[in-house]
Amino acid sequence: MLCFCKYLIVIRLIFGTSFKKNNASFESKTRESLIGINQSRSFPTRIQTIIFTLKFCSLEKSTLTENRVQDYQQFSSIFYRTFSREGYLNPSSSESNSYSGSINFNCRSSAHMRFIQTLKFCKLLDANEIRFYNIKNKNKRIKNLLRFCFPNKANDLRVFSSSLMELNRSNYLNVLITLSSKVIRSVTLILFRLNMKQLKRLMAACRHLKSFNLYDCTLSIPVVPDFSRALINCNFQELSFFNCGDFYFGTWEYNLEEFKNLVQGLANSLNLRLSLKKVDISGCRINQKEAEEIFAKNQLTGVKIINKLQNHP
Repeated sequence: MLCFCKYLIVIRLIFGTSFKKNNASFESKTRESLIGINQSRSFPTRIQTIIFTLKFCSLEKSTLTENRVQDYQQFSSIFYRTFSREGYLNPSSSESNSYSGSINFNCRSSAHMRFIQTLKFCKLLDANEIRFYNIKNKNKRIKNLLRFCFPNKANDLRVFSSSLMELNRSNYLNVLITLSSKVIRSVTLILFRLNMKQLKRLMAACRHLKSFNLYDCTLSIPVVPDFSRALINCNFQELSFFNCGDFYFGTWEYNLEEFKNLVQGLANSLNLRLSLKKVDISGCRINQKEAEEIFAKNQLTGVKIINKLQNHP
């Protein structure tokens, strides 16, 4: 407790007078406050500084006035540049993007897992993209991070499973559905197994997004699902089922009925038929002409079908 108070007092003393109209002074003060992260050789000390700064930010952001919004945005930029040196952040390649970069958590990294454990209830600052690599089934640290620490806004979310994992209520399904409202542009899930009910719930929660992507996933669709209610007011422009029909994940080449069920189920949504512009079925081993016929039969003639790697060697 004493250690926490010491860090918090130092941060408040540094930042208490720094949110001013003088941007140059603000940036100088901010750099001074974060330079300790780079100078310290101790991993725990660097992490503590980051954590306490995050706590400070969450407190200050809730009381920002209009005159201090620009100062806070400057602080976020400087903070994330420092954050990137710790190996958790890739700087954004887009200069026009309002967020600072892509945050990466590798669940096989002991350093990353220690940081995740240390975060506890600290909310991360807004970011361009959040990526989780190699998540394992029922990892409480990851589940708590998703539940309590996910930023208020992120353009994109990518979740990579460490192996083919069933996505259900006992692991990450409910928390992903809850936090999907904080994602603005796209959700991508890789190496998951989904049945019709799980897929419908997930797509319904993400229907405000421009893009919804499933890579290397196994989809169980024995009958035609009804997406008419789940995708009301849907904004999907792009869907991807990359490799979902591959030999290892669904064998749609020899089980075409499941693919037909999926397309017919999606076409039940009038909103989706109006918004959808592109579907990627690359690696699904489906003949292009046959795919076009299935889409046309379900009133999806205006949709561009991406179908690379049609035949595996």
